[in-house]
Amino acid sequence: MKKLIKSFGYAFSGLWACIIYERNFRIHISAALAVFVFAWLYGVDNVHLAVLVLTVALVFITEAVNTSIEKAVDFLSPERSETAKIAKDAAAGAVLLSAIAAVAVAVMSFNDLDRLSWTFLQLFTMPKLIFTVAYIILSIVFIFCIVPKTNIERK
Repeated sequence: MKKLIKSFGYAFSGLWACIIYERNFRIHISAALAVFVFAWLYGVDNVHLAVLVLTVALVFITEAVNTSIEKAVDFLSPERSETAKIAKDAAAGAVLLSAIAAVAVAVMSFNDLDRLSWTFLQLFTMPKLIFTVAYIILSIVFIFCIVPKTNIERK
């Protein structure tokens, strides 16, 4: 049982490292939270919500795998090489594909233009406007102002 608990600790530690060291992971977190709040206001049904959850999870998964590939390549190949570049670029491409899929799912999930307009108007009327502006400011701080104490090189 101790090993199982330890393995969860390692997993959470890995996710925490992604949050601390990877700006793009923080961008995905901010975007996901915004999408889920928007979906709640929009009133998506459970099926669309499930697809949104799975798609957002896919983006997080590919970003975490991308981070692990980049760190492993940096460790194993500290000098620049074409092979290392291809490995890192391919992993980044996987993230891009999952993000494009997430946007496509969002477009299909929020396809009622009247509800879409109404939902956007809700975000920009009082008192929700205060929360919208606060969320934007907090997201910018979260994304750009986290500076890790130890500098892990990124190539």
